[in-house]
Amino acid sequence: MRHTGLMMSIVAAATMAMAADYEITPLGGYVVKEGNLNLDNERLFGAELQYNGVDSAIKPELSVLYTPDVDYDPLTTTTGGLIPTTTTVVNSTSITRFALNGVYEYPVWAQVVPFAKAGLGYESIENRFFDNENGIFLDVGAGIKVPLTEAIALKAEALYMLKDPFDHADSNFAALVGISFGFGGGSASTTECVTDSDEDGICNDKDACPETPMEAQVDEKGCPLDGDKDGVIDMNDACPNTPAGYQVDETGCEEMMELELTYEFDSAVIDASSAPKVHAFGRFLMEHPTYTIHVVGHADERGDELYNLRLSEARAASVRNMLIEQGVAASRITTEGRGELEPKADNSTDEGRQANRRIEVRINR
Repeated sequence: MRHTGLMMSIVAAATMAMAADYEITPLGGYVVKEGNLNLDNERLFGAELQYNGVDSAIKPELSVLYTPDVDYDPLTTTTGGLIPTTTTVVNSTSITRFALNGVYEYPVWAQVVPFAKAGLGYESIENRFFDNENGIFLDVGAGIKVPLTEAIALKAEALYMLKDPFDHADSNFAALVGISFGFGGGSASTTECVTDSDEDGICNDKDACPETPMEAQVDEKGCPLDGDKDGVIDMNDACPNTPAGYQVDETGCEEMMELELTYEFDSAVIDASSAPKVHAFGRFLMEHPTYTIHVVGHADERGDELYNLRLSEARAASVRNMLIEQGVAASRITTEGRGELEPKADNSTDEGRQANRRIEVRINR
């Protein structure tokens, strides 16, 4: 059994950005500052607002980050006179940063939603010392969202900010964490979308195969993929390229096939309409050199039983000879005739008798 509750939360996180027009994230964090700024590392808090109602993979985000009080390195001054006086002053400042970013969210991976972002911002320093000035900065970042409910996710990110790249090239590195709330837009459709009983990524109301096995790849209808159409889905198919019409075992590998060859009454000659089928089978054998085959000929019930047995043997031999001419090693092919003993159709009709004049091939891997 799959953990349905967990998967529903994961799908909710993946669809939150699509269903909710807005995501707002109150957050806090810590900034490690470049040494030449003469400022202590700082704690900050703020918020990010992401808008998802655009027809684009890149979503706009507005962020505001605020530090109310961060200290500069101490300033020491000395005054002259008979007794020089040394004074040490510690100044502090508040810092406010505004940024506009583009955010790209990746598909759900390992139960989280990874994202990357980049943009442009403005840093405002209230008290400016040591050549620190207000200015524009570039930022790049990455992070994850971890689903908690349909519209709430834990958000963590790392952000690099570079101010005045052509002069001081001042840089800051921030680690941020917060709670993201989705609101507005299609909350009802989100509820529908997370109803996915077999957890294949296709909502129940659109899933034509609601009991897909775990980890099976599915098509747009939610049905497991079966590339060679042999009745064994790809995830269980040990032989994924079986030609159409072959009978396979539970692993999807060839077990027995019937070559639908046409034989005239009392004839072992493969006619022109049937030869291409033998040639196609020969190509299959050349592509699978470890396979050996056992060719079984059959006949209808008209005529003597012993004669029909010999006729069915001749039909099997005709297939073997054609395959050998095509390049298949003779050692890989054995033959047998079953005569009229194993009819597959009613011998009282022309159609039934034609069906009984057939070749079956058993394949050994």
